[in-house]
Amino acid sequence: MKLHLLMCRDCRRYARQLAWMQQALTLARSADVATPGLPAAARARIRNRLRNERPRPPV
Repeated sequence: MKLHLLMCRDCRRYARQLAWMQQALTLARSADVATPGLPAAARARIRNRLRNERPRPPV
């Protein structure tokens, strides 16, 4: 596999991209950034809408 990576430019680029994405995801996970949540009123509206529009079982 390493011999192939030495010879194949596209696979080397792909390997670099994978390494970059892995590093970016690791940094994103370790960042202590709080994600904003929905306000309680919005959650209640969504919950009510889902409850009211639930498909009825066939009779």
